[in-house]
Amino acid sequence: MPGLNTFALIKEMYVIVDIETTGGNKNTGRITEIAAIKHDGEKVIDTFETLVNPERPIPPFVQRLTGISDKMVADAPLFSEIAEKFDRFTANTIFIAHNVNFDYRFIREEFRKIGMEFSRRKMCTVQLSRKAFPGLPSYSLGKITAELSIALEGHHRAGVDAKATTILFEKIIQKESQKDLFDLNFGKPDFAMIASPLIDEELIDSIPDESGVFRFYNQKDEVVYVKRSQHMLTDVCKKLSEVDSKSGQDLLKDLHRIDWSPLGSDLLSQLDEAYEVLNEKPQFNAGKFSIKPRFAAYLKSEAEVVKLTLEKIRKDQKAELYFTSFFEGLDYFKELSSTSGIEIDYIKNGKHNTPTLDLTSAFEGEGKSIFPETEYLIVDEGRSASENSVVYVRGTHVVGYGFVDSENNDGYISEDDLIKTFEHLPELELVIRKYTEKGRYQKMLYFD
Repeated sequence: MPGLNTFALIKEMYVIVDIETTGGNKNTGRITEIAAIKHDGEKVIDTFETLVNPERPIPPFVQRLTGISDKMVADAPLFSEIAEKFDRFTANTIFIAHNVNFDYRFIREEFRKIGMEFSRRKMCTVQLSRKAFPGLPSYSLGKITAELSIALEGHHRAGVDAKATTILFEKIIQKESQKDLFDLNFGKPDFAMIASPLIDEELIDSIPDESGVFRFYNQKDEVVYVKRSQHMLTDVCKKLSEVDSKSGQDLLKDLHRIDWSPLGSDLLSQLDEAYEVLNEKPQFNAGKFSIKPRFAAYLKSEAEVVKLTLEKIRKDQKAELYFTSFFEGLDYFKELSSTSGIEIDYIKNGKHNTPTLDLTSAFEGEGKSIFPETEYLIVDEGRSASENSVVYVRGTHVVGYGFVDSENNDGYISEDDLIKTFEHLPELELVIRKYTEKGRYQKMLYFD
């Protein structure tokens, strides 16, 4: 294709990938089809395509969406049987996909299931398209291919989608032929705006575009900005490029150094960010954290009467549980009422009162028995295929986290082996609750 070889990163090799799966959760879903197209920035070099036996039934609605049935994959190879070939096919390439994190994480998780590591630099054609073709109403593959007159017959089959994404990639190269792909994808900052000699192109290139937490420090070596990120390189570059606002300019003027912590698990990243923002109060985070407790369950005992009330947060009193909203707390009270058979004292004479549960008779004055100090571990992905992350929780206290060998340890970890510990904060309790409600972790382990 004429003109493509003017691209600044022409010497790179790319692989454009698309997968179909049994469902959207990488921990519970499996791959049913995978296609990859190797590209040198100018033309297609090679292709890889196969159905994959997911070792489980494909939900009917997924079969209707993709056209891939249980019968079609019954005799297809297992992922373990194609893993080495796919690993060789994609070696020394930049991994590209439309909404790259979905495909990349699924594939990485499939490799981890068989004890192999899969790590590639990656770029996203959604992100590239937003910069190359700004102002489009949608950047979904179905919509952008229609906008750019790219054929997409048989959408939701891996081979079809990978071919369409490849043509989209070539159009991006044609449109942005004088720009560096790295710059286009990550928005590399203008280093002339950064006074610190410690922050240069070599440093930026060394930041992994993986899940973790990064921090900015000022000339006094104080943390002035903390950010959790599923793509640290992308978000560091984005933050360093915010020069239009006064706060962005002020940050760059006093910026001295950057560090980062790859954590693998998004749960660990959320916990780290919350704890550091709330304790360090970095200047450019403005002390804000998105998950904020506003209501709480308070246990009251007077004259042998034990009551649980739902009230606004009171800083001078310890609560049993915290909630982000009144209605979240009310839902909890309703659930507790349903399981205990105790009616909620909430509406009297048509007026709303403070939601209250009288626990005296049901718990014989031992109201705290409804909040047992259960100790458990949340096991999730680690920083590599050979390890798992483990979060240690005691009651409502998120004690800390560590990492264990995934092959020789089923996830149990002692408190002494935690690499980071936390003081009790209600915000961490809420992070855990919301994360586990979504079932995004690998498993939970309870202590006897």
